[in-house]
Amino acid sequence: MESLEIMNAQQAADYLGVELYWLQTHWKSEGIPTIRYSPRGRLRFRKSSLDAWAAEREKVWVGTDGAERKRTKSRKVQLV
Repeated sequence: MESLEIMNAQQAADYLGVELYWLQTHWKSEGIPTIRYSPRGRLRFRKSSLDAWAAEREKVWVGTDGAERKRTKSRKVQLV
């Protein structure tokens, strides 16, 4: 059976290695799975869901030189 270890925002931020403020402001845009027990309740995080989210973001791809690289999120850059 899946572990039901539930963490609050501070514990989840520590677990992911990010700042609490970043987690609180980016959970929705980054697609981080959360649990809320009421519509305006505090954010809660399931450890197994955070593990799955992190694994999805660490997919490995092979470059043209044959070396394995981790996929990173690309960002738009405006040239002037």
